[in-house]
Amino acid sequence: MDHSEQNIQRLWERYISETASKAELQELFEYIRNAENDALNQAISEQVVKSYASESITSHPEDVAGVWQAILAARYTAANAESGKNTITPTYRVHFLRGLWWAAAAIVVIGTTVAVMLFSGHQPKSPGTDNQVAATSEILPGINRAVLTVGNNQPINLSNDKQGISVGATIAYNDGERIADIGKTLQLATPRGGQYQAVLPDGTKVWLNAASSIKFPSKFPVDKREVEVSGEVYMEVAQNSKQPFVVKTGSTEIQVLGTSFNINAYPNEEVQRTTLISGAVKVVATARDENAGNSDQYRESVILQPGKQAFYNPAKQQMEVQPADIDQAIAWKNGIIYFDGATLQEIMRQLERWYDIKVVYENNTIPSRRLAGKMTRDVPFTGLLKNLEKLGIHYKLQDRTLIVSP
Repeated sequence: MDHSEQNIQRLWERYISETASKAELQELFEYIRNAENDALNQAISEQVVKSYASESITSHPEDVAGVWQAILAARYTAANAESGKNTITPTYRVHFLRGLWWAAAAIVVIGTTVAVMLFSGHQPKSPGTDNQVAATSEILPGINRAVLTVGNNQPINLSNDKQGISVGATIAYNDGERIADIGKTLQLATPRGGQYQAVLPDGTKVWLNAASSIKFPSKFPVDKREVEVSGEVYMEVAQNSKQPFVVKTGSTEIQVLGTSFNINAYPNEEVQRTTLISGAVKVVATARDENAGNSDQYRESVILQPGKQAFYNPAKQQMEVQPADIDQAIAWKNGIIYFDGATLQEIMRQLERWYDIKVVYENNTIPSRRLAGKMTRDVPFTGLLKNLEKLGIHYKLQDRTLIVSP
């Protein structure tokens, strides 16, 4: 077998141009699966993919690299299949760009055979599926949408044309347009399918994901700054060592000085995640003591360093610290839905919040699959479904209810 650089490049070019014979495909896959060839193989594959991508579609280096990562995943999936191992749920990688696949690698394992399909704008027709989309209006992605409650006054539906609010002597949009007079306490809340930003009285910047909220006073006391949050919130806290900043989630308390971090504390998630981007925070697990009224009883605590993530399971009252994938943790803030090795159920909960849909599982059976990939948050829901269909996800869409089949 010819493993020269010229021959491998020829095989790659024939593979991407869809002119490779069965024998040539088998030769290329065998070469890919040999770990000793990684460096040369990656260099050639990226060179060839970029060359083809530049001819018809805008090139994105991170997606080109994603193609190689997906192909490497095929090697390990195949190795497990050949050895009879079935302990790891295969991860199916897909890279989205504005709803269009331009360089996505889908991995299919049939017995011990690996097929890696590369789509470059011209996709082969997929076989018929039982997926159904009932006649309905297009389900659009979330937008800037939030409700502001000042004291005991009636809630104010904020403008969808604005990005956020700023709280000072009065309450105004970020562009200076006045909203209302100040009150003793304020609560900013986003519904499912909404996101919004806020600048607190001390200058702290806040980003709210869908189905999230933050409650805070119009003026912080001189000795502390305390807020309450739910859902998912990213914060860049204004530094003031004489006025500590405390975030309460119900199950945890995050004590901060000046830092940026992300909190994921949705009620329907098994664990709460606190991800530190810069600075330092102390994450304290709290619980209600039935014999002590409503006072918080402090339990386990950890001090996070940048690049670390604290996981707290309220049901088990367990906390652990792991290295964080910062890009994934704050992807939503940057307009990206990012799932890396996430279960289908975890992904569906994200989609429920952002697209304001309901997901049910046929016969209460949840497919045991993991997916990995990125997509922009402005993709219409039907566009997302078409891409999930390529990964073998079976579903029926009825109005705003997605029924997932095994």
